[in-house]
Amino acid sequence: MYKSLQACRAIAALLVVLYHLGGTLAASKYFNLPVIAKPFSFGNSGVAFFFVLSGFIIVFVHRKDFFKPAKFSNYFWKRVIRIYPSYWIIFGAIYLCALASPDLRPTVTHDPVIILKSILLLPQDPHVVGGTGAPVIAVAWSLQYEIFFYALIGLIILGRIPGVIIAVGLLVNFLLSGNSSFFLQSFFSSNLLLLFAFGAATAFLCMSRIKLAHPLLIAFSGALTFLIVGLAEILPPHSSTLIINPLIAYGLASSVMIFGFVRFEDCGRKILHQGWIQLLGGASYVLYLIHYPLISVLVKFCRLLGLKGITGALFTYIAILIACVICAVIFHVLFERPLLDFLTKSIRRMPHRQNVPQKANGL
Repeated sequence: MYKSLQACRAIAALLVVLYHLGGTLAASKYFNLPVIAKPFSFGNSGVAFFFVLSGFIIVFVHRKDFFKPAKFSNYFWKRVIRIYPSYWIIFGAIYLCALASPDLRPTVTHDPVIILKSILLLPQDPHVVGGTGAPVIAVAWSLQYEIFFYALIGLIILGRIPGVIIAVGLLVNFLLSGNSSFFLQSFFSSNLLLLFAFGAATAFLCMSRIKLAHPLLIAFSGALTFLIVGLAEILPPHSSTLIINPLIAYGLASSVMIFGFVRFEDCGRKILHQGWIQLLGGASYVLYLIHYPLISVLVKFCRLLGLKGITGALFTYIAILIACVICAVIFHVLFERPLLDFLTKSIRRMPHRQNVPQKANGL
């Protein structure tokens, strides 16, 4: 894994945490302070970066596997190991805790079909399920897009004909479906899927012979553009106007950032290699999964302690942020990383799986 991208992954996860943390504390039932949500009200842009990075990683790692069905099993197991085990553990723990609480039990679904789809991360209509299409772990809606992208790449690996047919079909659907209210069409025609395409295109650029005189400058220009788009989003509407869709702007800025950092590290140079940010980057997936439930529980606890006003809100803000990071790192070090190593080694010992890469959680 490129160290700079691992660091960017940590920052993106923190942006999402700060977005949800500020929004929760600003709610009238807690501290009723809208101002506390303002600074990171663009923090959901971290998801856009994750999508672009995912598109980059999958294509960068598996480009040579395209249209080679014999490579599919390696690809399949690597993706399953990366996404599902940690998700299942956290999903199960939160769901069982909710069932054990009389107050929370009515808030979670008891429909076995919805639960099964949630476990498999299959797309579900947000107007019907959980408000986001993902009950129990609200942010898992984004993983549904990840699974779809993984499936698309898997079909391309399986063979030229099915992969091309499905890719063309999705493109036609995107161009023709418009603002259809039909859920599956809206899912498949979402601009979010373009972010994976941006990442894939960035991977091809990185594999090309294009040379950059100042790759770090390119990376920082992408990061600066990302921040400018975020600033434009949080300013009053009359003082800022974006020419393009902010989601697309974040995606393009993320692509530029990734391209610059990869080219910089390809030259043998180092940046953002500090151990703490690399550890947080490794724990970013867990942080993404657990932060929202932790925020929901801890903000209630802080209110029960009598914290109020701007001072209480700031203390709660910092305390919950630290708690989310610590819990994510602990889970990553004690559970996620050993589990990934164990599963990777186990699959390598299976018949016809000897060429599975050493690390399932790397690039």
